[in-house]
Amino acid sequence: MDLTGLIGAPMSRLAPVLEEGIREKRPAEALGRMGALLVERSLHLLRRASRAEILEECLELGKLLTGPAGAALREAHPEIYGAWFGLSRLLAEAARRSDRAAVDSILRSYKGQAQAVLEALAERGGPMPRSEVRARLGVSESYLSHILRDLDEADLIVRRREEGRDIVLDLGPVGREVVQQSVLPPWLDHVAGVLDRLRSGEGEAPEADRLEAELMDRGAPSRLAARRLAEALSALAPGLPRSTGAAESPAPARDWNMGLSGLWANRAADLRDRHTRPVADLGVVPAHPG
Repeated sequence: MDLTGLIGAPMSRLAPVLEEGIREKRPAEALGRMGALLVERSLHLLRRASRAEILEECLELGKLLTGPAGAALREAHPEIYGAWFGLSRLLAEAARRSDRAAVDSILRSYKGQAQAVLEALAERGGPMPRSEVRARLGVSESYLSHILRDLDEADLIVRRREEGRDIVLDLGPVGREVVQQSVLPPWLDHVAGVLDRLRSGEGEAPEADRLEAELMDRGAPSRLAARRLAEALSALAPGLPRSTGAAESPAPARDWNMGLSGLWANRAADLRDRHTRPVADLGVVPAHPG
């Protein structure tokens, strides 16, 4: 892969090249050369570029790493993903306008509506029209303007006007960091994926030790938390509803309101039903004594 001339190119031009390399499963050596290019670009930006240029680089790299290509890179080459993610964090710190205390204060303000904006963008997984955010929050135009101003100034979001369209909002570098750490961390997304596969009948009961390691790799808050979740998922697996495989059966819905406690309740109800159901209902004819 020819990387000549890309050290000074806009990140919007480099990002598709990086994504192509990941998608085509280039060897670690080739991805390492891409990483070296990212390091050179970062050093150049930190020495000479404006804050806006650093912010643009950070946003494009963040989109790559939090998208499907980033997930594939993390799965195939976790050490390379970690290095690229570290560069993204470094650029985010260099472009940051507000300290961490200010970020926490902003997210707690406006009766939780500032946090709700981040959650909406995280759920969308990409840009979202401003008008849609306002409709979702159910707030006035002026109130939303104050929220977005504070979020923008803290680099939690970015705003841009697309030609002939509404202003669109997207996560800023600090916003992506917050989402990764607390709003929708990778370990929680992995738990949801495991539950989806089990409920659809596409997977076997997860082995607790392996699942614990996967959760730790994705940033679980502690080994104890990873262990408890892994054991709970392994124990719940036999009681999860399975797909019948019939062509007319709809795909199982992703029920975000059903937490582990809800699944435990379903499992308990299922067991109770089995023990209290009349024998005849089970299709078993009891043997009569002679």
